[in-house]
Formats: sequence, structure tokens, C-alpha cells
Amino acid sequence: MAFFTRLILALLGMALALLFTFGVVCWLALYAVFASVRWLATGQKPQVLMMWQQMQAMRKGMRTQRSDNRFDVVEDVVVREIQKTE
Repeated sequence: MAFFTRLILALLGMALALLFTFGVVCWLALYAVFASVRWLATGQKPQVLMMWQQMQAMRKGMRTQRSDNRFDVVEDVVVREIQKTE
């Protein structure tokens, strides 16, 4: 009997997980349609798009800073010989 109880609970849990996933996907699709229509009607970009563009700009800024640091040229170097003292 315990096997059937576990099986039923597992199937119920999977059904709820699938229902939740389906709900989230539907909500995201409706939001994308709403944001696109609002963008076309008002010209106001969706917040998700603006955040994505800011993140891309930050990544490009970090890349240029890192690439500048790689090619540091050291011009003034003093070479001294160390003599052994006995």
C-alpha cells in the first residue's frame, strides 16, 4: 500500500510542477505580447530590454578595461648585479 501512496503522491507532485511551469510560460508569453504592444503604442522600451542593454554595456566596458591592463609596458627598469660577499 505504501508503494501506491508514494506513486500517487509522486504523480500528483509532477502534475503540480507541470501546471506551475505551464502557468509561468503562459504568463511570460502574455507579458512579452503586452510589452511589445506597449512598446509599439507608446515608444517606451520594456524594462527587461533596458536592463539587458545596460548589462551588455557594462560587460563591454569591463572587457575594454581588462584588455587595456594586459598590455602594460614597463619602461624604466634598473638591473643590478648582486655580488656574493664571502
